[in-house]
Amino acid sequence: MDFDIAPLDRLNRISIVALVILTVAMLSMPLWYPLVTKEIVPGLIQLMLLLPGVIMLVALTVASGFAPRGYRLTETELVVRRRVFGSKTYHLSSFTAIDDGGKIFKRSHKLGGSAGFLGYYGGFRNKLWGNFEAQATDKDKGLILSGSKSLYISPAETQLFKDIFKAKLEGLSRHRGA
Repeated sequence: MDFDIAPLDRLNRISIVALVILTVAMLSMPLWYPLVTKEIVPGLIQLMLLLPGVIMLVALTVASGFAPRGYRLTETELVVRRRVFGSKTYHLSSFTAIDDGGKIFKRSHKLGGSAGFLGYYGGFRNKLWGNFEAQATDKDKGLILSGSKSLYISPAETQLFKDIFKAKLEGLSRHRGA
């Protein structure tokens, strides 16, 4: 069964607008810099002025490729569909419980990934959960899947996802016990 992601939270929306404005400003620097400084800028320097904007554009493109765009629950797996870089698969057998995520990101530290540009994805750490992974778009309205690893996700319909996920976990445990 497929699930949509929750809408981007406020921090994500603000960061996208700010980073797009900054990138456009950086990319247009070769055009406005000579007007501001009243200097004639040689071609090589114009290319050097363009370089930070190009680097920023590449970084934003790569970061957006890892952002989650949906979830799929099969009988044995949770698949996180990402915008560009394929899907990431988690075996349901590695999880034992599902709970509301609450304020899991409060006092969390990013170990790698994104903490507010097109989502929260990658590795994080806090005192309550230890190391956990996130594949979410809203830091306050998600679910934490725990077991041998912990994963924070934010499906649009959290209660429906939670109910179906619990049923699949119970089915797995019955199948293992049989």
